[in-house]
Amino acid sequence: MIMAVDAGNFETKVCTPRGLDKFCSAIGDFRVRVKEEKHGNDDMVWEYDLLKGFAGTLAKVESEFGGTMYGNTKNHLDATLRVLLAIHRNCYESDIHLAIGNPYQSLTKDETDEMKVALEREHTLTINGIVKTFTIRKVIVMAEGAAAYWSNPVEGLARIIDIGSGTVNLVTILNRKIVDKESFTAPYGMLTSKDGEADPASIARAIINDTSKKWKRADRVFVVGGASERLFPFINTYYSNSTVLKPRIYREKGIEIANEVFANVVGMYEMAQKLFLKVV
Repeated sequence: MIMAVDAGNFETKVCTPRGLDKFCSAIGDFRVRVKEEKHGNDDMVWEYDLLKGFAGTLAKVESEFGGTMYGNTKNHLDATLRVLLAIHRNCYESDIHLAIGNPYQSLTKDETDEMKVALEREHTLTINGIVKTFTIRKVIVMAEGAAAYWSNPVEGLARIIDIGSGTVNLVTILNRKIVDKESFTAPYGMLTSKDGEADPASIARAIINDTSKKWKRADRVFVVGGASERLFPFINTYYSNSTVLKPRIYREKGIEIANEVFANVVGMYEMAQKLFLKVV
């Protein structure tokens, strides 16, 4: 089974041959509750490798130390757990070929190798009493932002503004190849402000300040991520040739247009289809 997981800090997104899924990325400690109220459709009580905890909205509301781990890399246990939870929720076969992402700036060989080592093996995970054992045969790790490009690729030059909760990936693609000197990850996001969610106009200004040193105002710019619609009007005041990127998924019944929040995971899935179909 081929699938892609974008283990975001705010939400985890999934793309499989059967559809899309997303859930709250919060992970927290387990505790016995007097009354087990339901807090969301993504409430999860999980057990894995002698560990036990809450995940999804349940962790956000009921864990004493629930939340999400921010930073410029997804090479850590929380992100690995998000990926495994995503697979458990969506897998219908036990052999998995997987595409995941990491912020552009952190996509080094060492980081990539460590992420693969953590995932490429057999796993047994229990969620809400349902036990699943699956084997991740092969993992590809893609640069976030650049992955979004493959959800709806264009010819020539494309600039990608991938707005996340913890980072913003700013990636340049020329003739379907990454231009490294004009691509980087900004160490801020929609939820990194000490006052809570950042002001869209302020984040847009920071993005323009960082990118305008090398990007031209007339360049073709694509805005992706969960906050795309809110930031786009402010981005567009400077980059007038910008648009919100709409991911396209090629299904047996035709092309499915997805919400921009799924751009990275759809791009990962489309590339995984091309790479893994030569293997599986």
